[in-house]
Amino acid sequence: MGIELWFKDDIQNLLLSINASSATAANWASGTHVLAYRQGYQEALAAVALACGISPSAIGIPPAVPQPTVRRIQAAGIQAALGT
Repeated sequence: MGIELWFKDDIQNLLLSINASSATAANWASGTHVLAYRQGYQEALAAVALACGISPSAIGIPPAVPQPTVRRIQAAGIQAALGT
């Protein structure tokens, strides 16, 4: 079994292409749930990028900005789960 070696540029290009694909797919739908999904998706990609020493902005992910719409969805989901 050989040694697997990944270069930082390869990982960056991989994450960039995944982010672009997700953005294109998100264009086919609309609504607050799509915004929440897209935000979570980008946060996951940003976490992988940071773990590999890559800036999220290098893969097309803007700095995190609070999304009031997403917070309302999350709050509603938590309230529903708690039965309140």
